[in-house]
Amino acid sequence: MEIKQTPARHTSRFNFSDGVFRILLVLAALTVIAGFTWLAALRADRELRNDLLPQVRMIAASVNTQRVASLSGANADLASSDYQRIKEQLTHIRLSNPKCRFLYLMSRRSNGTIILHVDSEPVSSKDYSPPGQVYSEAPEELHAVFATGEAAVQGPYSDRWGTWVSAFVPLPASGTGGVQTVFGMDIAAADWMWNTALRAILPAALAALVVLLALLTASLYRSRRDLRDRQEALRQTEATLRSIFKATPIGLSTVKDHVIQSVNKAWCDSFGYSESEIIGQDTRIIFENKAEYERVGQELYSKLPERGIASVQTRHRRKDGVLRDVILTAAPLSLDAPSLEAVVAVQDITERKRLEERLRRAEKMESLGTLAGGIAHDLNNVLGVMVGYSELLLEMLTEGNPLRKYADYILQSSMKGAAIIQDLLTMARRGVIVSEVVNLNKLVSEYFNSPEFEKMIAYHPYVKISTDLAEGLLNLKGSPVHLGKMIMNLVSNAAEAISGSGEVVIRTENRHLDKPICGYEEMKEGDYLVLTVSDTGNGISPEDLSKIFEPFYTKKVMGRSGTGLGLPMVWGTVKDHRGHIDVQSEEGKGSRFILYFPATREEAEKIEEAASPVSYRGQGEFILVVDDVREQRELATSMLETLGYQVEAVSGGEGAVEYLRKKKADLVLLDMIMDPGIDGLETYRRILEIRPGQKAIIVSGYSETDRAQKAQEMGAGAFVRKPYILEKIGLAIRQELDRIS
Repeated sequence: MEIKQTPARHTSRFNFSDGVFRILLVLAALTVIAGFTWLAALRADRELRNDLLPQVRMIAASVNTQRVASLSGANADLASSDYQRIKEQLTHIRLSNPKCRFLYLMSRRSNGTIILHVDSEPVSSKDYSPPGQVYSEAPEELHAVFATGEAAVQGPYSDRWGTWVSAFVPLPASGTGGVQTVFGMDIAAADWMWNTALRAILPAALAALVVLLALLTASLYRSRRDLRDRQEALRQTEATLRSIFKATPIGLSTVKDHVIQSVNKAWCDSFGYSESEIIGQDTRIIFENKAEYERVGQELYSKLPERGIASVQTRHRRKDGVLRDVILTAAPLSLDAPSLEAVVAVQDITERKRLEERLRRAEKMESLGTLAGGIAHDLNNVLGVMVGYSELLLEMLTEGNPLRKYADYILQSSMKGAAIIQDLLTMARRGVIVSEVVNLNKLVSEYFNSPEFEKMIAYHPYVKISTDLAEGLLNLKGSPVHLGKMIMNLVSNAAEAISGSGEVVIRTENRHLDKPICGYEEMKEGDYLVLTVSDTGNGISPEDLSKIFEPFYTKKVMGRSGTGLGLPMVWGTVKDHRGHIDVQSEEGKGSRFILYFPATREEAEKIEEAASPVSYRGQGEFILVVDDVREQRELATSMLETLGYQVEAVSGGEGAVEYLRKKKADLVLLDMIMDPGIDGLETYRRILEIRPGQKAIIVSGYSETDRAQKAQEMGAGAFVRKPYILEKIGLAIRQELDRIS
């Protein structure tokens, strides 16, 4: 591949480790400075308190305790000369001390209430406190002074006058020695904090200077160490990158001037070459062809100058010739100067593309299935009329009547058409309504004894068909009819794939999965039974392999061996039984269809004998037929009258509800899909409101749906799919009528 020069790129890169170190260093420095500042502030605060308390003691000692003792703590003190002298003294002291905001005397009553006796504020001041005023905001520290008799400096704390730092000094009572009153001095908290800061700023600044010097020293040491370590790191870089290059699980190679310079183990494992075989080879050796080689070189490396990295999807050829889908991602090895050398990563996406194709196919099948289901519903209504009336004609025509042959032809052709419709419903995943315990070995044996198998052998006389059926094969739950048709289609498809002589092998086995299998959606661990149908035919091309499950896609002989619905029906049946399909094929060698089904430990039930016509005849009971298609109403009426019932018919759900408001019916034969108007479920719900416990049978051209099941949960009886025959509808009605409510 061609390596083109890329222009130089100059980028500024941030050394993350250095940046983190510097940030952490700064944070540590700030933390230390903050810690020293905090400690200095604590020390300054403690010193200020120690200085304040002796001053306040001296002031408190100047107060005449006998005058204080004469105060009663009431308004009568205002006329006392002792009160006036003390107040003048406190006012003088406050005015001579600018740091002091309040001076006051307080006492504590026997109930614990603290009251003010006298303060330093003039009577005209808004902060003035009259004698006897209760100090409700007194801090706990003040109460402690009264209790212990020990002076203290407390705060900052807040009260109605502001935020303060206060010194409290107890004045002993004359004679008793106990606390008579407490002398207090308040200093504004803001002034206190400012004085504290002034005292702390010098030691804090010294601490900051020391920390900054330490920070500078650490930074210089870091830089010196980085310079020393960088040389060692540069020496180790190449060794480290080589180790990463070799150990990475993604295939990596370096390419220079179209030549492979180096590869890692993952690259060798992907392409099957040894390192010695591929180094020095032109990159063209691993491309599918020259045109693809040139396309990738132009598309991939034309993007490098602009983006610095580029990717492209292509196909690479392994040493054994097998082609693999890959994504190549290239980047130049140097960003600082033009370079002809690049590193190329190879991601194998073959398996991913295979899974994407499976998903696309499943979504396509779902869309086609929805379309097919709608068509099948309409065709079932048409075929239902043909089947029903041809059966009634056979009942009315006597043996030997030449018209019986024509009626029988109509009946048999209609039943074949109904079978094709059933294949459509199965392909649409709307056909499996039976859940019985089934043994696959038994179904294979029954198919080998069937007329269909004999007919298939007659078409392919040189094809050997053999079986390898496991003893003790586990059972599965599902529909024996659909599973039998699935086996028939798989074997017929395998035989048709063989031109001339060959062999088809049907194999069954039990298999336990202890972990999910990669590539199968929702393939959980557990017990499975596996059905494998293999042939030695021509195989399936990769182009056809992606289409084999599409409806009407076939390479068989149309009109003799199929309708193009065989494998789509197989796909629908497997999915409806919660199974999984794996198709392995190689042109010229044959194909293998491997089907996984969840196993059950339940045993199969015994087969019941066919019902006698007498057992499902009517006894004159009244049946109300509800169907939006006129031909279906008339057919159901004729069939039920033939069975001995009295019958009335209405064309919709609204008509049925109105009819049952006035009259009664022993049973309602209710179509599930009716348009326009309300459907069968809503009709039955409204009927139960006026006729609780009303018996009903659900019929539809579709297979059983969630709405049909909800109607059954509400009390409706069996579900019968159109087209139905006399025995089928007769048994369902008879059983429902005989059921004890």
